[in-house]
Amino acid sequence: MAHEHVWGGIGVRESGDGVSGSFYDDFPASVVGDVPASAKFLDLQGQAPDLPEVERLRHLEVLCVRPVSRTLFRAIANLPKLRVLVLGGPVRTLAGLRGLSQLTHVKMEVTAGANLRPLARLPRLRTVLLEVRGPGRFNFAQLGKAAQLRGLAIAPLRDRDPLQVPTLRPLAAFKGLAQLDLRMLRSNDRSLQWLSNLPLTRLSVSNSFST
Repeated sequence: MAHEHVWGGIGVRESGDGVSGSFYDDFPASVVGDVPASAKFLDLQGQAPDLPEVERLRHLEVLCVRPVSRTLFRAIANLPKLRVLVLGGPVRTLAGLRGLSQLTHVKMEVTAGANLRPLARLPRLRTVLLEVRGPGRFNFAQLGKAAQLRGLAIAPLRDRDPLQVPTLRPLAAFKGLAQLDLRMLRSNDRSLQWLSNLPLTRLSVSNSFST
């Protein structure tokens, strides 16, 4: 069964048709030891008592885990085929992702002050969806210069109040960005001028910006 998700207006195909070795179930797995070594897709409870065993699943391509922990990041640091990662949070640092050279799509719940710069060092990363949890204020500078990104969506974890950022200026360095979803975001300077040189084909923003 194919899994097609739309992340903030950005279509992401998480996996193809079910194949031998995929691990699907009605509920997230609670014990890694029950997962076959050939698994390519895994939905896992972050409290699994044998979480470090994830590192033996060398064929994993799609991994969903909630909540996250330092143990998890150590376990997935060298999964050679991982291309889609979904993390329930809150994520505070992404230092453990640096070795995931095939990672293409990331969706995660992050704290407002999370260090997200490791994303800029993932050469194949194309789409990122961030759900930001307060308190604190998010700044796009936390993403570094992720010029390889093609799609970015960001929103508060709870949709009641828009996410406040100082400016969109750091996004000017995202030279490959084609899709950008900022519908639940407000900027202090209210300016979209920083996006004028990006190759955007789809832009979704709130009416709080000046044009």
